[in-house]
Amino acid sequence: MKTIYFRIAFIAAFLSISATSGAQVMNSLIRDMDPAAAGIAGASVAMKADAYSLYNNSAAMSLYDGRMAFAGGYGILQPSSVKMGAISGAALFKVGEKMALGAGFERLGYETYDITSAEGRSTAQFTPSEIAFSLGASYKIIEGLSAGAKLGYASISLSPDTKQGVFCGDIGLAYSAGQLSAGLNARNLGSKVMDVRAGASYEIASVVTAYAQGEYLSGAGVMGALGAQYAFKDMLFARAGYHLGSASKAIPSYASLGLGAKFIGITFDAAFLLGSRSEMGTMLFSLGYSF
Repeated sequence: MKTIYFRIAFIAAFLSISATSGAQVMNSLIRDMDPAAAGIAGASVAMKADAYSLYNNSAAMSLYDGRMAFAGGYGILQPSSVKMGAISGAALFKVGEKMALGAGFERLGYETYDITSAEGRSTAQFTPSEIAFSLGASYKIIEGLSAGAKLGYASISLSPDTKQGVFCGDIGLAYSAGQLSAGLNARNLGSKVMDVRAGASYEIASVVTAYAQGEYLSGAGVMGALGAQYAFKDMLFARAGYHLGSASKAIPSYASLGLGAKFIGITFDAAFLLGSRSEMGTMLFSLGYSF
């Protein structure tokens, strides 16, 4: 009979994910994979639409100014504790003037461990992983106001004989008028980690945008985030933010820094997390195209 030995750091990290630890608690459900959103500490519910809007707030997709956007990303998450490798992709498609569709996927891979026999011999290796797929749609109700929904499936495999999955969905509203944007999004409905986010952003002279967001995560309580973005000629972007959580919650308090660039439709974004023992060194990058 085989016995499986998890690395101590791996077990500790999973137990600290949330006070609601259970079959349906997964990093792919509660973490931001969009580097632009991560650069402002996850204050993303009122962000203007981009390729990752399906995850930030699906309602914003129909307010997108272009016709299509897609991006792929890579990240190293919590390298000082769990060391997850993350791959993501997302796309937004406008259908007419009022409808938009979105699709996305995420894959998280954890550190590989040895599978040993009862005699203590290593017989194989296994890499725990998560994978999630999502589809969504958004409809512009009136000028500046839209509603959206997302349906997703996420699964996690911690050992060769253990795999668990969950279907869940999001519903949201997005509003944009001039310099002001606002959003409300209920995420992960149908799972144990329902997450409600509400927030707003305000743009000053097309140069600086300030973001504020409140959040309630079931089993973890109230959290919040503040962020800011500086844009140089709508080509270069500098971002910073602070997320208010706690070590006992799903996501601790941390600070963030981000960079972005946009040229002839090609977009590049990067984010770096700091100020938290578990999040220190987390990095996210994405490359995309929009028109």
